[in-house]
Amino acid sequence: QDPPAQHPAAPRPVRQWTTGLCNCLSYDCAHCAETYFCHYCQLSRQYSVAKTGNGVCDPLACLLPFMADAVIGWGVGSFVMVFHNRQAVRRMYNIQGDDATDCL
Repeated sequence: QDPPAQHPAAPRPVRQWTTGLCNCLSYDCAHCAETYFCHYCQLSRQYSVAKTGNGVCDPLACLLPFMADAVIGWGVGSFVMVFHNRQAVRRMYNIQGDDATDCL
């Protein structure tokens, strides 16, 4: 008996970002406050969502950018984490754009 025919997956539609960089005030003020007072916690939640789908604070993902910022300075750890999170979310949701235009 022949194996069942496999149909190629339908291409996912290309999407746009649904929020801007300053849209945190239009949602939940708790997230905005967390981002303001401890952006490392918010970065780790974004990392966790991109990695596992849940929004828990990942201690290692919170500590690594903090340590990099403390040792290297200039927000290098935070920048790398934001860059990584945006790449992961873009792949997960097929969002239009590229890494170079994120910085513009």
